[in-house]
Amino acid sequence: MDSKYFLRLENNNFGFVVEGVHKILDTDISITLEDYNRFFELQNQGKQFRSKENPTGKGLFDYIEEYTLEVIEVPTKPTELERIAALEMALLEVL
Repeated sequence: MDSKYFLRLENNNFGFVVEGVHKILDTDISITLEDYNRFFELQNQGKQFRSKENPTGKGLFDYIEEYTLEVIEVPTKPTELERIAALEMALLEVL
């Protein structure tokens, strides 16, 4: 017997459930095995996904979309050597 795969959406999060393994809810969305496998192939390639605000159809990728994480640079404290070098440069400017 082939298992059926479902997309479960909860509070802007999503996950997958499989018939025979999980309890299937009325709100779960049936998806194809091909879409299920494709999602994990793409995720293994480092792609990130999130729920769409407005689904565009009935397939898995109509409910989720790829997105790129925004990288936020965190300022770092200068190392001891960097601080000493800055002080030396300041002293050289004074002399």
